[in-house]
Amino acid sequence: MEQVNIIGIDISKSSFQLHAATAGGEPVFQRKLPRGRFLAFMSKVAPCRVVMEACGGAHHWSRQIIGLGHSCELIPPVCVKPFLKRQKNDANDAAAIVEAVQRPTMRFVSVKSQEAQADADPIATNRHSPSKYSATQHRRLFPSGECRDDDDGRS
Repeated sequence: MEQVNIIGIDISKSSFQLHAATAGGEPVFQRKLPRGRFLAFMSKVAPCRVVMEACGGAHHWSRQIIGLGHSCELIPPVCVKPFLKRQKNDANDAAAIVEAVQRPTMRFVSVKSQEAQADADPIATNRHSPSKYSATQHRRLFPSGECRDDDDGRS
């Protein structure tokens, strides 16, 4: 078996699609794993570079993977899309992640700590917001910037 240098992972609700490649980009294996077996599998793989699309769940799994001794990077989904060669499915997404990470100018998202991720939760921050509307809603409802306290946004 060839040396695995990069593993691209596409996360879905119930499973992970893995695409492993050598440093030159040649595929080593593709595998679909249920969530329950994912960390056990990753603990058996030699430390390598693991890459995922950035999303809320990816930060959690990145912290878990880093704890196993791998290096982990997150790519914005918009940067992976151009490398999708065929129809969109989990296997093709994982392959596109591996292809994208090999580009020298690729941008990465830093892995957030559990505290930073909790602070960035839009539902939690909006719940405690003193404003009745978000800034975007406010601009749409009151384009001139004027608003009365008793105005509920209806004309």
